[in-house]
Amino acid sequence: MAQSQGYFQEINFFPILEFDEEKGDISIATAAVEQLENDLKAGYNHRILVRTKDKRSADRLYNTIYHPHFSKYNPVLVHSDIPATDRTAAIRALRDGASRIVVCVDMFGEGIDIPSLKIAAVHDKYKSLPITLQFIGRFARSSEGLGAATVITNIANDKLNESLQELYAQDSDWNVLLHVLANREINKELSLQELAQGFDSALLHGMTIQQLRPKISMIAYSTNEKKWSPDAIYNVFDPDNCFITINNDSGIIVIVEKLDSNIDWTSFKGINNTNWHLHLIYWNPEIKMFFINSTNKSISDTIAEALFAQSIKINGENIFRCLYGIKRLMLGTIGLKSAIDGPIRFRMFAGIDIGNGIAESQKETSYKSNLFGVGYSGKGKVSIGCSYKGRIWSKWVESIDYWINWCNEIASRLQNEEINTSKIFEGALVPEIINERPSSVPYGIEWPIDLDLINDSSILISRGPNDYSIYELDIKLTTNSENGPIRFSVGNNIVSEEYELYISNEECEFKTIKANGLMLKRRKREYKLAEFFDEFPPRIKFVDQSMLEGNLLVRMTSTPPAFNLDRISTWDWSTVDIRKESQGMQHDKQSIQYHVIQSLIASDKYCVIFDDDDAGEIADIVSIVDAADRITIQFYHCKYAHGDNPGARVADLYEVCGQAEKSIKWCQEPPTIIDRLMKRESSRAQSGGTRFEIGNVRKLREIKNKMRIFPAKIEIFIVQPGIDSKAITDDMLRILSGTGSYLMDTYSIDLQIICS
Repeated sequence: MAQSQGYFQEINFFPILEFDEEKGDISIATAAVEQLENDLKAGYNHRILVRTKDKRSADRLYNTIYHPHFSKYNPVLVHSDIPATDRTAAIRALRDGASRIVVCVDMFGEGIDIPSLKIAAVHDKYKSLPITLQFIGRFARSSEGLGAATVITNIANDKLNESLQELYAQDSDWNVLLHVLANREINKELSLQELAQGFDSALLHGMTIQQLRPKISMIAYSTNEKKWSPDAIYNVFDPDNCFITINNDSGIIVIVEKLDSNIDWTSFKGINNTNWHLHLIYWNPEIKMFFINSTNKSISDTIAEALFAQSIKINGENIFRCLYGIKRLMLGTIGLKSAIDGPIRFRMFAGIDIGNGIAESQKETSYKSNLFGVGYSGKGKVSIGCSYKGRIWSKWVESIDYWINWCNEIASRLQNEEINTSKIFEGALVPEIINERPSSVPYGIEWPIDLDLINDSSILISRGPNDYSIYELDIKLTTNSENGPIRFSVGNNIVSEEYELYISNEECEFKTIKANGLMLKRRKREYKLAEFFDEFPPRIKFVDQSMLEGNLLVRMTSTPPAFNLDRISTWDWSTVDIRKESQGMQHDKQSIQYHVIQSLIASDKYCVIFDDDDAGEIADIVSIVDAADRITIQFYHCKYAHGDNPGARVADLYEVCGQAEKSIKWCQEPPTIIDRLMKRESSRAQSGGTRFEIGNVRKLREIKNKMRIFPAKIEIFIVQPGIDSKAITDDMLRILSGTGSYLMDTYSIDLQIICS
């Protein structure tokens, strides 16, 4: 190791956190000069090297920041467009100490190799990781009396932060070499790096903790032991065939094991198969549990016995406690064992047979063997599987720190003695094949396979020579009746097609009833849209909270809780035509949307108010509040009234409730909200307009940077002035309770209603 042998010194990595990219450069420069002044006071004759991506950026930084603000240190500019005599004079001034700041593009190509250049102000990342390593390596070279080097950059910048993460993952040397000087917020961003620093990375022989991406799985054990014996792991694994590293402070052991095995088709000893196993052990003494994740399913008990004098594996019926609290659980498989008429038999249920599996599991002669399902935790989608033998798993592949947090969260359920596992299937969703359309009113429809979340051009709808991105189109119901045809359209104000779903004899078909030649392009394939829906049916939601995909119906097994009337607020709509929804490009002052926007502006608390109305919208209005340590994003779904005056029309709620439920998907990855808004603004700008009522693209970039550090809270509002708050019927409350329950179950969002 070059660092351990003294060739390199430790580097102080000084990250700053400036979310406004236009302020980031001055923040980096200010921090670099402060570091220079501190080093000079400490007796170190240091210089600053300002790193930027190109000559244009170098000129800008020199002329607008370093020369006007820090002329005390006589900054010099060096790049290939500067005359050779001036470059030579600048480098001489730098060597002599007449200048203490150099702004450059390529320090190597420009011949800048001055040992006292010990402060790097990195405004832009290098194009490749090897050059980044070479650059930082120059600063890390040891030289007596020079002191430690410092690298300063803005990790709120996506590209610079990606470069830093890539650097950490490249070589374990950098975990030792880069000493992070960070405040609380930045420590949160670099938590995985901090975890890695608790290990002796040399023992992984060049591999890093950040490079390990285990499948999320574990076997849990309880123990009352106050101490463990981590060194006993060497009695289980052969050190000659393993990389073993231990983080005693965090209670974690990582083993990477090499296993050679014979090949079936030859007895020649010189050829064999080489496999690698990963073993993770995590002990949390505070909850008296430890967890083992191993790609070798048979070794967990051996590891447990070596590390702890006493422990008990959690298995049997108690293992199914891990399913507790999962909302809208949709089981994919159920494995049962039974002892009817002789030996124990195993039966597996999947797909439309899940209902039979649940029924069988309730019989005294059956017991659960294993199962897997997906659902919601109130914080988003989850997947979970478990076996009575003790293993619990998810379909995710994640980092080690994610796995640790997941183990702790599952443990809280495993230890809950109040969970009754015999009732674990209550509320589970069961699919069934139907022969006719459901006798309920459809009120919402969504693209299949989450197409509406796509922000690039990988999915296109075309008509002739014209292509439309998926985010420029809407899919929406065109009929809302209890027994009539189920029809919907795809399109915008330029192109549109209408379709009908036919169901009979356990089969379904989508037919185009108003054709316009639309084609869908996906992964080098082209479909007529009706053919695409035959293969990937859209999801249709009904007022009884059942959901239909093709002819596969999932019914809710429980009644949603009553809607909280405190979440209904009334506004004054006396100046508004409640049958006019959108303000349009002309900002119609009588429209519902205009009235809402003006009310938000008057509150003076928003940094962004965005008119997203039109096909492909997230919501009619998206507003953002930028607080000190939290981002709040609000979706306002506006809908026109079906009458001239407020009343008790249930039809006023159908479409807008469907829109509110559809928008919940954006909670999966809040930064994609910002990406979508920027896409939408770019499209609007091409016609000479803007969607911003408050804010701009620069502010959106700042918000996106900040969302990487601070949590984003989503709030959803339905705006329907056609509802008379004093005349709401039971049917209307039934729809509101269904939508409210869906938002709460999935992402813990309280639906709010604004009406008359």
